[in-house]
Amino acid sequence: MKAHTGARIGFIRIFIALTVCLAATSALPQEGPLYLNPKAPLEQRIADLLSRMTLEEKVAQLTSAMERSVSVSDPKSSLVDAKGMFQPERASALIKDGIGQISRPSGMRGPRQMAEFTNSIQKWAKENMRLGIPVLFHEECLHGHAAVKGTSFRRRSPWRRRGTRRSYRTFFPPRQTKSAPAVRTSA
Repeated sequence: MKAHTGARIGFIRIFIALTVCLAATSALPQEGPLYLNPKAPLEQRIADLLSRMTLEEKVAQLTSAMERSVSVSDPKSSLVDAKGMFQPERASALIKDGIGQISRPSGMRGPRQMAEFTNSIQKWAKENMRLGIPVLFHEECLHGHAAVKGTSFRRRSPWRRRGTRRSYRTFFPPRQTKSAPAVRTSA
């Protein structure tokens, strides 16, 4: 009976020691920048990131690109090759300080090819940019995926007969009857 009680006490001591060790290691400051810590308050993360960014990196976040292999006159000024594939070595020179967004990544790509294209750019940006700031992508996708082989969901037009008057008023409010003559004669 005493051997069983001694084993239980030994187990409890080991459990307490492990708990203390785990608590001590979790109390240590997190390694890495504050802006990468998802547990930190958002305002502090933003302030930390902005304080680390150079002026060139801040300006680069205001820029955008539309990468289409068919519309590029100088291939070295594009992030893509003639087949529309992302070229990391060109990106190293063209967007070394970052980029705010890339518009219309679908180009002539289907959904799978667009996902592979954007994933390759995102992976490159996170691994090669100094601060690892991800790229935003902009695509025309009001009611479906606007790409080759993309799904477009039918949507009723606001200009149909039954709803035309109501929709028209939303975009062009009716004139005020008292001010209309004054507006007409003021021109």
